[in-house]
Amino acid sequence: MNCLKEKLIKSGKLLLSMILIMQLCFFGSGISVLAEESEDSETFLPPKKVVAVVYDDSTSMRAFGGKLLDNWATANYAMQSLTALLSTGDELYITRMSDYRHSEQVDLNHKSQAIKEIRSNIEWADGTYLEAVAVAMSRLKTQAQQEKDENTQYWLVIVTDGAMETYQGKDLQTLLDEYKGYTFPNKSQLYIKYMSIGTEAVKITDDTEKGLQSCPAGNDIVGTLNDIAKNVSGCFEFGDENNGSIEILDKKTIRLHSEVPLYSISIFSQNSKAEVKSAVLNEDNKMVISESIYMEVTDPKKAGNNRSSFVDDKTKKLKGYESRITLNNELIPAGDYTITFSGNISEDDFIAMYQPAIGLDLTVTEDEEEIVPENLREGDNLTVRLSAVNPITGAEIPIQNLPEDVAWAISCSVDGEEADEAHFDTNDELKWEIENVKAGNITIRGTMYIPDYAPTNTYYPVFVNEPREITIEPVSSTDGAVYERAHLGKKGCENPLTFRLLDHGEPMSLADIEDEGIEKDDFSIKVETQGIDEGALKNLIYGGWKNSGTGMSVNDDGTITVYPDSIVRFAPFSLKSGDYDVHISLDSRENCTGTGTYRIIGSWTDWFYVLLILFFIALFIYIIWVITKIRFTNQRVIRSVWESSGTKGGGRMVGKERIARLSPICLSLFSPVGRDVIQSAHGLTFIAQPGGNVKVSGASLSSYDGYRKADTGTNPENNFASIINENNLKKCDKKNKARDFVVGKNGLYLKQGKKIIWIVVEKKNNRRRGGTGNRRNSAGRRQSDSIRRSSSTRSSSTRSGNTGRK
Repeated sequence: MNCLKEKLIKSGKLLLSMILIMQLCFFGSGISVLAEESEDSETFLPPKKVVAVVYDDSTSMRAFGGKLLDNWATANYAMQSLTALLSTGDELYITRMSDYRHSEQVDLNHKSQAIKEIRSNIEWADGTYLEAVAVAMSRLKTQAQQEKDENTQYWLVIVTDGAMETYQGKDLQTLLDEYKGYTFPNKSQLYIKYMSIGTEAVKITDDTEKGLQSCPAGNDIVGTLNDIAKNVSGCFEFGDENNGSIEILDKKTIRLHSEVPLYSISIFSQNSKAEVKSAVLNEDNKMVISESIYMEVTDPKKAGNNRSSFVDDKTKKLKGYESRITLNNELIPAGDYTITFSGNISEDDFIAMYQPAIGLDLTVTEDEEEIVPENLREGDNLTVRLSAVNPITGAEIPIQNLPEDVAWAISCSVDGEEADEAHFDTNDELKWEIENVKAGNITIRGTMYIPDYAPTNTYYPVFVNEPREITIEPVSSTDGAVYERAHLGKKGCENPLTFRLLDHGEPMSLADIEDEGIEKDDFSIKVETQGIDEGALKNLIYGGWKNSGTGMSVNDDGTITVYPDSIVRFAPFSLKSGDYDVHISLDSRENCTGTGTYRIIGSWTDWFYVLLILFFIALFIYIIWVITKIRFTNQRVIRSVWESSGTKGGGRMVGKERIARLSPICLSLFSPVGRDVIQSAHGLTFIAQPGGNVKVSGASLSSYDGYRKADTGTNPENNFASIINENNLKKCDKKNKARDFVVGKNGLYLKQGKKIIWIVVEKKNNRRRGGTGNRRNSAGRRQSDSIRRSSSTRSSSTRSGNTGRK
């Protein structure tokens, strides 16, 4: 034992590990956030710890086999460290063997006074009582009744060096087997750490899956306590292989570094008068030394005890400071932290620890969309994603910045019973598919496992509803709706036939229907008519021969309206009147069918639609008739008047004018008589012909003395006498009607008295275009006007002369 003390004093690191023995167990995992709100600020603390310690202060801790021991002194010093390092939001209860029926709460709001009381208490117990374990466990259960925070953890720590007496017929193993795996109301599992000192302590069987771990110390108390600390704490030592690093700048200054945000930094200085005086973040942001607690080993003489001292001189030197560094009640960002001490300090005189602020985030989606918890139903498929995040900003923390060999798990429980679980390595995608989720209270749990540390959990509770039990029923007040067969459709009745969907007998809203993914196309509707039987005549009038079709609509209140509809709206007389039995069913659900009835009635006025149909048929035929008529092509009809020039056989033109434009659209186009379009001008009737030809009706030729075809090369100017010769003309009168005459490209000659009327039809594409042609036409028109004026003058003179002769 003396050799062990020698090594302890020589190795500052090992000595400081002893100081951390139990405080690391209870300092907090640093994984999720506990926020305490005050009037001025919001303080972020590590998860709350409720700790019940069974502390063996029996006589065997100071002497065994006639040999004095210092176990009591090191354990007492560890309790001081534990008290100093717990947060004020934690709870610490000590059950001493010297007072094994009571669990005393340590006042963490007044740590200095609490530490003095621990240091001065050196009472001895005569035995090692197992009832102390039951008292400590009862205290945990009592405190847990008011705790709702799921992050709060519960620890039962037992430190003893001897065999325990039985309690209610149970030994230690039996009692701990009852406690292991216990889950508190906040869903947190109990963690039990049993540290046995020496060879006489009871040996127990571990069950680490249920939180029970045995930590036999043998003669290496310090090493065992150090292992316990690393196993259950969420604190890490700067300078280890996980994340933080440490650098000595000078005799009074060190620099720490972290890749993840922190709750706090703890500096343990020992065997040195140096105390932490300042801390700076990234060289410019001053941090806060929130507490600096002094501790020292107790001595029976200093406590006023008359017993002789058996604490050796080297153990008596155990003393030092615990300093906690924070950042104004906020999380400490990742970065560099410069720590300055009041005096010189060596690497072996301090230990620097940090609490990583690592949050876990669970994201649950359905079909890659955020879930609506109240709409979840049994059978849905969920996708769960787990990630490590900054607990304040929510920013994801890269895996490489976390401690090495981190493992993960996602599990799902239904009504408290574990249903399934998936495990992931660091390199895996933290994604899990939950297929066909069950109904009930579902709790999805994400867990992060850091080697040798207690697991960290986050929870996503949600209630999954039972699968819908959908039925269809008609709304009774609208059953038997009546429609006139000439006024079908959704608005054809004030009280249409309406159905509603029920889920377990409760009406479904439109939102429920949409959430279930039910659409109009998912319904099938069948109708059966009972027809009418009111005699042959009424059956003929009202009966019809065709069943009505159906339409449907989903209304804003979730009801479904089914109504008669038909594409034969212009033939309502064809629809069968009578009662229609309607059967509506939801294709995706078996035996989900509703039945109702509506009635279609007819009347004499339905037959009015026969006339309407005939009218539209006639209108259609008429339109086709108009479209297929033979039309003019916008030709011009030119009429010139010729008389004898007095020269041998010749003639001269005395007038020329356009008498008509044969437009393709004219009144005769819309006439239901005749296929050809007809237009009249100057007593002549022109008839459109296929191919753009024009015909003059024989009836209109009867008003002239004769007519003939205008031959090529035969024109009135040179052949007037020949043209007007009656032997070369065709005679026509009312009795001897002429036949219709096709006007050729040279036109038609008509005799009227001693004059020849020359009719020429110019096709549209034969018109002369352009500026020159227009000028020629203008000149021709001016010449024609001159001729007409001359002719008029001569005619007036002639008439005057004739009058004079008379």
